[in-house]
Amino acid sequence: MAQDWVLASDLDGTLLRPDGSVSAATRAGLASAADRGGLVVFVTGRPPRWMPAVVSATGHAGIAVCANGSVTVDLESDQILSAHCLPTDAVAEARQRILALLGTGSSFGLEYAPLGPIDGSGFFHEPEFAPVARTGAKLHNFSDPLPTGDVVKLLARAKPAAVADSDHLSPTFHREIAELVATAAEALGDLGTVSHSSRTQLLLEVAPLGVTKATGIADLAQVTKAPGVQLLAVGDMPNDIPMLEMADRSYAVASAHPSVLAIADEVIPDPEDDGVLKLIDSL
Repeated sequence: MAQDWVLASDLDGTLLRPDGSVSAATRAGLASAADRGGLVVFVTGRPPRWMPAVVSATGHAGIAVCANGSVTVDLESDQILSAHCLPTDAVAEARQRILALLGTGSSFGLEYAPLGPIDGSGFFHEPEFAPVARTGAKLHNFSDPLPTGDVVKLLARAKPAAVADSDHLSPTFHREIAELVATAAEALGDLGTVSHSSRTQLLLEVAPLGVTKATGIADLAQVTKAPGVQLLAVGDMPNDIPMLEMADRSYAVASAHPSVLAIADEVIPDPEDDGVLKLIDSL
């Protein structure tokens, strides 16, 4: 069957429910996409090392864009195919500028993703960033040389680290985050691209300069922009906006960030109500 559409789907908060699962109906719907003349591509802020669990939960394999556009992964073979990396000196300088912005209570981590098997990727972070037992990562003192040159994302967590319950956010939370991202982007200049995807944490994500979910999709141009193929995109957070803006038609889930709802062409139900499945069924 000829391919008529490509759906670039965010994962957390869009396709995946809060526990990382999908319904049996959504799992079946993803499997039937090809029979409907479509292709579903996962486009996520998640690092490659988190993707095997997604394949297990959804039953869906294929090409995925990870780390906010920095990494292309073949989920079928568990291989990292391509990666845009932050220069070593940019990582160090970006950390210093964000530290000056957020203050000494902030903490940092970095995702790395060398080409090859997914299990060769990983995460280094400062002790204050998160418990090592929870992240399965390695500790890194940023006063030491970087342990790898394959850094695809720098993360900066402000204090307080989190809001206790996403259903009880401060009314000013979204505004504070938007202002923080804008200030950080100005401070970093040409060192990297700043985004934000957490509903509950003051967490900045820094990708290589110019890299977004949209550029990650553009790296797949041979499948996403073939003649006559419509590119669709669905998401829920500000880091999804670049891919929503590049799509022929864009969708936001009902609980999406206000900035996403403002630019989406259409609103679909949340993952708990199988919104992405209903979108696929409508195509």
